[in-house]
Formats: sequence, structure tokens, C-alpha cells
Amino acid sequence: MLSSCLVRDALLAIVTSTLWLVSSAALAQEADGEQTTDEVTSDEEAVLHFRSGEAYFHSGEYDAALREFRRSYDLSERAELFFNMSLCHERMDQFTEAEALLHRYLDEVEEILNRPQLERKLERLRERSSQEGQQADQQEQERLAEEQRQRDEQARQQELLRQEQLRQEREAEAQRNTLFTPAVISWGVGGAGLILGGVALGLYFGKKGEIEDLPCSATSTCTRAQVEGLDNRALLVDIGFGLAIAGAATGVLLWMLGRPQPQELEGPPRPQLSVAPWMNQTDGGLVLEGSF
Repeated sequence: MLSSCLVRDALLAIVTSTLWLVSSAALAQEADGEQTTDEVTSDEEAVLHFRSGEAYFHSGEYDAALREFRRSYDLSERAELFFNMSLCHERMDQFTEAEALLHRYLDEVEEILNRPQLERKLERLRERSSQEGQQADQQEQERLAEEQRQRDEQARQQELLRQEQLRQEREAEAQRNTLFTPAVISWGVGGAGLILGGVALGLYFGKKGEIEDLPCSATSTCTRAQVEGLDNRALLVDIGFGLAIAGAATGVLLWMLGRPQPQELEGPPRPQLSVAPWMNQTDGGLVLEGSF
């Protein structure tokens, strides 16, 4: 069925081209009295483009054939060429353009030997053109739906990113709140140690003055009982100022760990702090290690 349609269309093209060439030749013979030199030249160029279009058409180069038929029409303005251009569009599955050109051919050319067959062909092209339009509409709807899906997915990803950032900000805020209270306590302990050390220092110097006023002080013959209170006060001074230094340092470290700072999803690691106890035969304490 398909091969018979191709043969029929090819025969129609040959008939149309033959009629057009005959009329062109007739016009050329009448050029002496009815046409100017420029008009004759235009007709000759139109014939050359038509023959070139025929050659392209039979070789299957329908785009080039259409270009040559259109140039021939621009020069001659012969409506018979609408049929040839319609065939080119049909071969390229451009049914909307093929239907429009065949419609112009049937409207503008009066004497057509196979008009009933071409009118039926026009109806088939209209059906194909309608199907082509529906396919184009469906493809456009699918394209719009895909673009909407991509926008929705992008919005979803942005919302997930925003939620992740909020979660990290809440965690960072919770960590800052968790570390801020111990930092304040550490500073409080350091302040208490500073007060203790200051008071103990005053008591130390007071006791030292009392010892220096004793007669044994000049000869360094004071008993242990007489200087025992001085040693106790010196120990309190060491404990007080030690607490002050340790409390202040611990508070600063905790504050640095919990201080507000911008956090990225893939940013540098937060400062780390580790505390380890130590003890020997005579002393003991805590060791603070951290990275910032």
C-alpha cells in the first residue's frame, strides 16, 4: 500500500512538472512580443531551479528539493509548484505544511486532471496533520511536566538543605548552652579561689609579721609550733590562687568551645577538649587538652 502511494505521488509530480515545463516553453516562445528580457531570464532561472529540485527529489534530498522548488516559485509565481513543495514536506513527515500547500494548489490551480484523488489525499494529510498537532501538544505537555518536576525536586532539595542547616544550628546552640553553664561555674570557682588566695595571703603576711616580732626570729630558733600557722596560711594561698588559675583557664576553654560561630555543612571541625586526671605519690590534678 505504501509503495503504491509513493508511485502515485511520483507520477503526480511528473505530470505536474511536465505541464509546468510545457507552459514555460510556451511562455519562452511568446517572449518576442509579450515579455521583457528580464522576464525571460527569470523564467529560464525558474526552470533551472525546478529541474534542480526534481533531481534532488528523486535522489531523496527533500530539503534541498524544497529549497529549489521555492526559488522556482519566487521567480515564476506558478501555483503548480505548491504541489511539488507539498510532496517534499510530506516526505519529511511535515504534514501540517504539506496539507497547507496542497490546499493552496487545489484552490489556485483550476485545471487538475486528478482533482478527486488529490482531494482525498488532502483529507488524509489533514488527519496526519491533526495527529502531528496532538503529538506536538503531548510533547509540550510532557516537557512542561518535566520542567515542573525538576523545579519541584530542586525546591525539595533546597528545603531539605534548609532543614539540615536549622538542625545543625539548633545542635550548635544546644552545645553552646551546655558548655556555657560549666564555663560560668568554672569562672565562679576561679573567682572564689582568687578571694581565698587573697584572704589567705593577708593572713600569711599577718602571721609572718607576728613571727618576725618574736625574739626567736632573730636567731632562727623558733619552734615548729610557732611557725606552723604560717605554713597553713601559705598552703591556703597556693590552693586559692591555684583554684583561681584553674577555674579561669577551664572557663575560657569551655567558652571557646561553645562560642557562637558560623557552621557549614562541610566546614572545618569544631574545637575539641579532653580532660584527664593524673596522680602520683605526692601530687594530683587534672590535665586539659584541646584543639582549636
